[in-house]
Amino acid sequence: MKSSSQSHLLSFIFSLLFVILVVESASIREVLTQKRSMLQNIKDAQNYMLTMMDAAKTLASPSDQTIANQLIQEQQAKLQKTKVIEQKLSFELGLLETKCNISVGENCNQVIPSNCTVGWFGSNCSIPICFGYLPGDSNICGGHGTCVKPNTCSCQVGWTGSSCETNSYIATVSSVASSPSPQTTATIVGDNLVGRKWSNGEVAASCNQYRNPLPGYQYEGATGDGVYLIKTSTTLKVWCDMNSNGGGWTLVVAQYENDAIGNWAQGLTANYDPTLQSKKSFVIDSNLIPTHTYTAFGKDFVATFVDYFAFTYTTGDIPNTEVFGVKSNAYYRIHRNVNNYYDDHHPYGVLNSVPQWKNALTCSKSTAKYYWAFSPFATNPSSRGFAIGGNLLDFAVDSFAWTVWVK
Repeated sequence: MKSSSQSHLLSFIFSLLFVILVVESASIREVLTQKRSMLQNIKDAQNYMLTMMDAAKTLASPSDQTIANQLIQEQQAKLQKTKVIEQKLSFELGLLETKCNISVGENCNQVIPSNCTVGWFGSNCSIPICFGYLPGDSNICGGHGTCVKPNTCSCQVGWTGSSCETNSYIATVSSVASSPSPQTTATIVGDNLVGRKWSNGEVAASCNQYRNPLPGYQYEGATGDGVYLIKTSTTLKVWCDMNSNGGGWTLVVAQYENDAIGNWAQGLTANYDPTLQSKKSFVIDSNLIPTHTYTAFGKDFVATFVDYFAFTYTTGDIPNTEVFGVKSNAYYRIHRNVNNYYDDHHPYGVLNSVPQWKNALTCSKSTAKYYWAFSPFATNPSSRGFAIGGNLLDFAVDSFAWTVWVK
């Protein structure tokens, strides 16, 4: 059954396309603020939908499985719609931020002199800039403070926040009113040895469900990065990155050059080690990967080391797919095929089929090569981890893991 809060939340998200057009009449900085807020609302709604799917998957009884599957399909369809809106917003936000990062004023129309250090303005670069505004502008420091140095506001009494945007009295009252009832809240217990779970003995469906829990649960206790228990088609230990770009990332692939796995759909083996201490590669089975909206390409335990995308990861072939990097506001392409690859593992280039480079998983930026590529069949181990973070790395065997995460 669909709750009224869920209906209101989805109605809000699907009305954003109209709102996006309406705010264009405001000043550029107002539009920038509104678009940032919209983007965060979309992400919150997506997390809510993921939580609903996780709950349907883990809590439904056998007799309710048909209804649960229908709910999951409905949520997945709605998620796809929000992804389209999110990508449009992210792209527009990137353009606005690029303009406003090098200028000041309500409409970002006063270009900062090139000889000034970042954060300073004026003929002698002595005027501090606070979040895009100059002293004397009515919008500086939320209209409730003084800019004393770059991005540093001295707030009036009764106001707080980096740009004096929060009424401290209202914030205090709101915090007290929204405090959860301690006797009805489950927190996180456990460690890297046994795996973390809820204090009431239950197990979440993903790292994201621990990081953004259902009502009655709270992300407190034995929190942070580490080994958690999750339940998809079965219960297993996984490593969770709880900090990078909002946290809630589940590690599903770790590839080492000295222990490469050629079959990305192989599944877990007896030497599976989510802590990476043994330096053993692993690829989690497709039926064990949590329901997710985002995929991230990382390095060791840093999930979003390269970037993350509104993209559903699969263990099979991945057609040459263009995606939008949420972290960098740039376009990338993701590709993997058992029969071919792209020269320099750059999907914007030329398709080729030399055997040792086939089945390489590649995530490459539209404007540059070498962002993330792992080719498990490369004859020379030093060439398997071909590139990461914009750097070509086929000269020596590296000790870190090329990692893939979902959320």
